[in-house]
Amino acid sequence: MLGAASAAKEPLPMGVLKPKTAPKLKPLRETKAQRGSVLKAIQDIQRMTPEAICLEFERMVQHTERHFGRKQSTPCSDVAAQLMRCLRQQQQQSSKCFKAMDDYRLCVAIATQQRIDVMADEPAPEPPHLAIAQPLPMPPPAAPAAKERRRFWYKPWTWFRQQ
Repeated sequence: MLGAASAAKEPLPMGVLKPKTAPKLKPLRETKAQRGSVLKAIQDIQRMTPEAICLEFERMVQHTERHFGRKQSTPCSDVAAQLMRCLRQQQQQSSKCFKAMDDYRLCVAIATQQRIDVMADEPAPEPPHLAIAQPLPMPPPAAPAAKERRRFWYKPWTWFRQQ
């Protein structure tokens, strides 16, 4: 019994840490989300059902498509797919796909030229009108500059002159 009581009072050996008690945590106060904030948007989404989220997503897709339009298909997608298929089949000998590579290069060149021709036929957009500010005259200097004594690299006695 004496041994147990004296062991409790003995200091812990070096390197052994004393167990800490858990710090008391303050309860989080409920923050009110401001209108238009990210927190408010997250709370709104969390309250929505999965069906409502899907409907909202579709509505946003349609809204975005009205602004940006549908993405146009690439003009050489079939030739690109043929080239990719050839390269996957002939991984060790890509030289067998030179014909498909040449077809793809030719297709891209033709599509680029067609796009340039279409853009040339479209009227040029109006440049943005920028406001032009009139230049202001320079104010005269506050006081004439004091004449500075010159220092010369070849005259060492001028190196340490005070101004």
